Amino acid sequence: MPPRTYHRQMRQHAPRPGHDVTFHDLEVLLAFSATEHLGAAAEQLGYSVASVQRTIRALEGKLGVALIERDGRRVRLRQPGWVLAQHAARVLRSRSDALDAVLAAAGLGEVPLRVGHTFSLGISVVPRIVARLLRASPAIRITLRQGPATAMVATLLSGGIDAAFTSISPVEPDIRVVPLFSEELLLAVGRDDPLAARERVDLAEVRERDFVAMADGSNSRGFLMRACARAGFTPRIAMETDDLFSVQGAVGAGVGVSVLPARMSDHDHPGVALVPLDEAVPTHRTICLAYRENPAREGALRALRAAALEQVALDPSLHQTQ
Repeated sequence: MPPRTYHRQMRQHAPRPGHDVTFHDLEVLLAFSATEHLGAAAEQLGYSVASVQRTIRALEGKLGVALIERDGRRVRLRQPGWVLAQHAARVLRSRSDALDAVLAAAGLGEVPLRVGHTFSLGISVVPRIVARLLRASPAIRITLRQGPATAMVATLLSGGIDAAFTSISPVEPDIRVVPLFSEELLLAVGRDDPLAARERVDLAEVRERDFVAMADGSNSRGFLMRACARAGFTPRIAMETDDLFSVQGAVGAGVGVSVLPARMSDHDHPGVALVPLDEAVPTHRTICLAYRENPAREGALRALRAAALEQVALDPSLHQTQ
């Protein structure tokens, strides 16, 4: 056999780069892409930061392509990484839909409706919506998950949940987004702080204070940074954490002040006062219901949407968007 023919045949039979990429690899990359923060991805997946980093590096080795790069102290996705993350979301959703179809074909009954929500919405908003849903459709079974908005959207895109109540509006074509209400951001200070008795506070008044914030890359962190930027300063972050209740607890312990969504007022922390901000341009966030089109859960998703809209319309504490 001529050498040229031999090498051509060897190339044809050689494994294609990436042939050993697993669903696990794609899940880790997609979780990282939501925030480009190794710690946030590790928290969402229940792994160590080292494990997340090893998985992504191993994925690069399988593909022979650099997916991430270091930018100062941060690790960021390169363009090939973003492309793979977008396709990973579709692959993982297809896997989830395939499993649903198999269970339905096997006659194993309706699978639970998996619903995610951000921390602040789990105090009263989502429980009331779920209660309304179950009164109208008692046969539906619900599984709830909570986490930062970025994590909930990443889980929705991967097929890990069917719907999410969140402050992020996904733009993927197979995701439906229903705006529900908007809410303002509030200054969180200790109950004994002189500012606690004020009706409104200009955020610039606390520019020299330490702040407590959600982890870098979270949506709540973004709202805090934008509110401070509008007030003309960059906050000095003394502590960051991965859930809003810990932020609230740290404020109550005197670690610093923070900016929290109005729905956190549903949780009456004895050591924290939430004060409206005095802003020329108010900082608001819009809460929406985002869900994937899924024939296996079409009826349940339609009922969830109806329950959410009805609850928002009847709840005087919520301002419904038009």
